[in-house]
Amino acid sequence: MAEIFQAVFAASLSATVVGLVLLILKGVLKNRVNPKWHYLLWIVLVLKLLVPYGPESAVSLFNMMPSVTQDTDFTPSDPESSQAIMNTDQEMPQIPSAYAVQDTSPAIVPVVEKMVPYLWFLGAMLFLIWLVYTNYSLHRKLIMRGTPAPEAVNLLVRECKKKMGVEQNIEIVMQDLVSTPALLGVMKPKILLSPANLPIGDKALSYILLHELAHFKRKDLPVNYLLLVLQVMHWFNPVIWYCFKRIREDMEVAADEMVLDVLDREEQKAYGKALLSVLENFHPPRLVPKLIGMVDDRKNIERRIRMIKMADFFQSKRRMAICTGILCIVILCGVTFTNALAKQASCAIGDYTLKVPGDWKVTGNQGELIFAKDNISFGGVQIVDYTPDQPLSLPNHSETKSKKDLDGLITKAVLVNLELTQPADAEDMDRKNENHLYLIFTDQNMAYDIYADTKFVPVSQLVKIGKSFMPAKEEEGIKAYQADVLWKLKTAYVGNNSKVVNLIDHLPYADLRREVSLKTDYKPYGITVKYDFAPSGLRIGTIEGVLRNNAVVLLALIDNVDDINFQVSFSGEERKYHYTRIQLEQGFQQDLRAYAKDVKTWETFLNSLALRLLVYPENYTMAMSSTPGIRILAQYDGSADRVQYSATYGQLLTWDSTTGKIAERGQKVEFPYDGLDRPVYWTPGFDNASLKAPDKISVKTAIFHGDRVLAEKQVHIVQEPSMFYRVEASPDLVLDLAAPFQSQKAETIDEAVSSAVKGQKDHYAEGEVATEGHIILDVEEKEGLVTVYTLASFSWFGFEDGIFTSISGSGSIPTVISFSKNERGNYHLVQYKEPMDGAGYSESVKEMFPKQLWDQVFNNNQYPTLARQQEDQAKLYLDSIGRKAQVSSAVVEKKPARINVEASNKLFAELTKWDSELNKFPYWLGTKEILENGVRYLYETSQSKTGDGFDLISFKKTKEDGTVVKEYRYKIVGSEPQLIHGDQ
Repeated sequence: MAEIFQAVFAASLSATVVGLVLLILKGVLKNRVNPKWHYLLWIVLVLKLLVPYGPESAVSLFNMMPSVTQDTDFTPSDPESSQAIMNTDQEMPQIPSAYAVQDTSPAIVPVVEKMVPYLWFLGAMLFLIWLVYTNYSLHRKLIMRGTPAPEAVNLLVRECKKKMGVEQNIEIVMQDLVSTPALLGVMKPKILLSPANLPIGDKALSYILLHELAHFKRKDLPVNYLLLVLQVMHWFNPVIWYCFKRIREDMEVAADEMVLDVLDREEQKAYGKALLSVLENFHPPRLVPKLIGMVDDRKNIERRIRMIKMADFFQSKRRMAICTGILCIVILCGVTFTNALAKQASCAIGDYTLKVPGDWKVTGNQGELIFAKDNISFGGVQIVDYTPDQPLSLPNHSETKSKKDLDGLITKAVLVNLELTQPADAEDMDRKNENHLYLIFTDQNMAYDIYADTKFVPVSQLVKIGKSFMPAKEEEGIKAYQADVLWKLKTAYVGNNSKVVNLIDHLPYADLRREVSLKTDYKPYGITVKYDFAPSGLRIGTIEGVLRNNAVVLLALIDNVDDINFQVSFSGEERKYHYTRIQLEQGFQQDLRAYAKDVKTWETFLNSLALRLLVYPENYTMAMSSTPGIRILAQYDGSADRVQYSATYGQLLTWDSTTGKIAERGQKVEFPYDGLDRPVYWTPGFDNASLKAPDKISVKTAIFHGDRVLAEKQVHIVQEPSMFYRVEASPDLVLDLAAPFQSQKAETIDEAVSSAVKGQKDHYAEGEVATEGHIILDVEEKEGLVTVYTLASFSWFGFEDGIFTSISGSGSIPTVISFSKNERGNYHLVQYKEPMDGAGYSESVKEMFPKQLWDQVFNNNQYPTLARQQEDQAKLYLDSIGRKAQVSSAVVEKKPARINVEASNKLFAELTKWDSELNKFPYWLGTKEILENGVRYLYETSQSKTGDGFDLISFKKTKEDGTVVKEYRYKIVGSEPQLIHGDQ
């Protein structure tokens, strides 16, 4: 009984909120929608009473209100059991305040709490008995005292049914029990008339009959019975009673509107007079169930008369009323049929954190946690030993009822249902059913046993707790920013000491903060924060990413600050991080303060910070030679296990930089997220190049932990004329054009440019050493940003036919490179930009370079100088490894195999495409050298004849000492290469 009442009470409270919202909304709408839509709006309240609980949603109206739980009652029935729990709490130390969930709900007198559900049930039964009695009594009296209607009335009914479009037989009963015309009966409908209704005349009587037929056609009688059933259940709620009264009033007005639709203008006026005539003889019935009648009370009649006068107005605004009504219902359903987001609290055990419902009390320590509510202990978490070759360690005196593996959690997970019994000498012999969710960490030889009594916690809640498991240290590094709290601390001045320090203390690593100093005497205004990371055990990579995001938050929320400094101390080591507004805003395409204009925009922006997408270039065409497509690389500040890219149009491909060949293609590509840079390249694809691309192409990047999506972002690509594709800047896209956030230790412009050009090495087939050449045309420095205008070239050098030569690279490319400069004079790369290839080259050069440099760029004949610079670097490399060889940036002349053309294509194109090892051999007759894990191998392709006179192509891999590692021999028979030695 208690569970049923709790569910009804919770539903009643939720419906009360919905009812009040509807009353306010109807007051706002008034005459803006017609009576039909005023009535239909109430469907939201009725559905909320029928289906009180829905999915959790961030847009739910109930997020703004105290939660109403529908859980099982946890109140102990035995005072001794309560005392037992109290004693347990005293023995077990409390979790630190950051994790503990305090039980602050007031105690309810046990006797009253037990009695309330029975009082509710008694009231509902009395109400139901009264309804059944009054209905039975009315039907019985109608049988005894009701008489058939005169034939003239029956003839009038037939005419009204035809006008209203009703075909079902409806009996007219003359009686003196109910003074107002009314509709009765669902299966065998009857219209009740009293003798006092007949003298008003046939015309007025026809209006009465049309009104009752409108109720019948609109199915108002079943709705009324549904309202009565709901009133029985919620008899204690005066708001529900009032709302139901308003529903019945709107039901009458809506029926009036249906009648007016079949009457002309003159008859509409007469219809209003008929209402008044019936009202004269109206007397509120006693002990009669609520019927669907022509009138109900004088106040509502006045409203109905006003609505009748406005019939023409509503007719002219019908379309607008429909749109407004549908929009209101859709919005109301969205905010009322969903539940508030469940409040959760974090707690820690071992090296992990987990989340539990906010109204649970958590006690224990780092080895075991206990869950309780209303002084009843019902579950917890404990760390148990685990050995792969041994069964799970189950509780004593337990019997396994079921066992199954679960996917999508942080590690291997097993769900076990156990029946627990007490030892023979125990006083309490009750059996208990528990679910145990084991998270098994094989490499640590341990498992986390999350368990709960099935009487109190469903298995879905247990699994939800399991899915919340995260490494404690990782969560500290990437924990979500509290958007609403931070936004309230927004300030115009860095000198607002209280808000600024409070803001810093709500950022990650606040517990490791030591000092804050504010520079407010002259521009640029700045903040310096000192941290001590010695006791944290956190990784440098995680710290740097989070500190950068902290700087972004401070620059967005403090209007006049321009410099952020973080001084970080580790064990015996000091590091400094300097961020400027100009530097960081380069990656966001707009003023950071614009992201804090309102809470919603701010929350969206914060969610995007953990994931960065590095995109290059801004503009792309398939004629470009420097890249196979638009390069997209995900960088995520946190723990994840895979990254997935998917495109709505075109193709995604990966490029094997060691071979220069496409390794994978399709509209979806997925990698493990293991810290390695694995970019994808988007291209319209040769198959789709001739097809018209959609107006906007999206490439979505999703970061996963198991099956859980941690972060998502999209790159939007727009097709421009002449098959050019442009990356569209977006508020939730951090757009950087080369290798952003890359640390630079260069102390001169020349060193910085050299490092930036070499940073383009991933765009070319990899060789043994990366080289670059550059000529600086001009340098501009403004507000901490250094812009360098250069002619640059890149080359990978490697051995081909014994010559150390350029195996891949670029020509002389006009390039604009931007750096920020820290207080030590070191340069940090901000942007690397090259012009578009093809028809857009000239225009993009003019946009990138000042006019005074155009002649030097367009009359670019500097490649020989750049090539010499690269050759000099290659020679220095050879000296460093003690190798003597000819060095040349020119392409080495290659001697092709003298075999059938079709056979050559199959051998050097098709077979190598699917065999990565075969692909390393020269496609010409000669040699190339490759370093593999520090070991130099010689790959040689040669041609000879077989004993029976066929051409023979041999591939041989040897070490420096001449040891043959692998060998393949292909016999050329016509146009077919046949493997006669080597792997199949």
